[in-house]
Amino acid sequence: MDDGFNYCIALYDYEATCPEELTFVENQVIKLVNKNPHDVDDGWWEGNLDGVTGLFPSLVVEECRPNGQPLTPEVNPERAHRVELNHVPLAEKIENSWQTGLEPGVSVFPAH
Repeated sequence: MDDGFNYCIALYDYEATCPEELTFVENQVIKLVNKNPHDVDDGWWEGNLDGVTGLFPSLVVEECRPNGQPLTPEVNPERAHRVELNHVPLAEKIENSWQTGLEPGVSVFPAH
């Protein structure tokens, strides 16, 4: 169930260096409050963990689903197909690095 919030999962432990920061350990899921807390993308995000709100470096986390699962589903190797991308008509670019194709049906693949 989507609660309308964005989440991230800790890739590494992080210990706060001042009272405004969050401390967390690897694999903890943090509710994102603000990805630009200083009104500029300076590499710091604001999040809430166990009722405590604070700042943390965005480099030590990865956005995820509320349960900690990746936003991009893992590919089942048995269902994966090698595609010559220069032969796939492009439908549209979605998100930052994904796009869709039209043949033989709608497909999603990396944009680079």
